[in-house]
Amino acid sequence: MKFKIKNPERFFFEPKELLVNLINMYANMADLEVFRKNVVSDGRSYSDETFAKAVKIINSTKKGISVLPENKEKFELLATQLKDLKALA
Repeated sequence: MKFKIKNPERFFFEPKELLVNLINMYANMADLEVFRKNVVSDGRSYSDETFAKAVKIINSTKKGISVLPENKEKFELLATQLKDLKALA
């Protein structure tokens, strides 16, 4: 989230496309309990704040990020489940 580079196109860095791909990946794995547990247990892959920010970004009409509605819904639910799971740990 804090990664900034000059001329991102020079490096073929597409942050919006990367976010959509990550949202889709997490949405596809959201139903797997072992996946949810592993995400929460890996501090490098999960923080409540990062997932909340991702939810905010995909719901913003100003950002121009297009995620399939079913994947958006799955990701939002996953973010809530992960936050709850982390609170129990």
